[in-house]
Amino acid sequence: MARKITEFLKGTDRFSKTIVFCRDIEHAEAMRQELANQNGDLVKENYKYVMKITGDDTEGKRELDNFIDPEMRYPVIATTSKLMTTGVDAQTCKAYRPR
Repeated sequence: MARKITEFLKGTDRFSKTIVFCRDIEHAEAMRQELANQNGDLVKENYKYVMKITGDDTEGKRELDNFIDPEMRYPVIATTSKLMTTGVDAQTCKAYRPR
């Protein structure tokens, strides 16, 4: 799934804000890691290119406002399980639901 998401973004815009909805927190971390591997060039420039934003992740929760703000470049890809499913207005976002 991470490869497909990366291929899609490479074909469109690698800086399109993207939410990846995952089963649970562990899945969100695994997906974050795989997306970071698939996008190593951009993660090397800024580790916040891909971030896990879940209820248990202090740094990720601090970055939620930056993710939502279309003027902020990072984070670009957010993996989440439940935190961002309700009440988050991400205006310029693509959404993926991996199985």
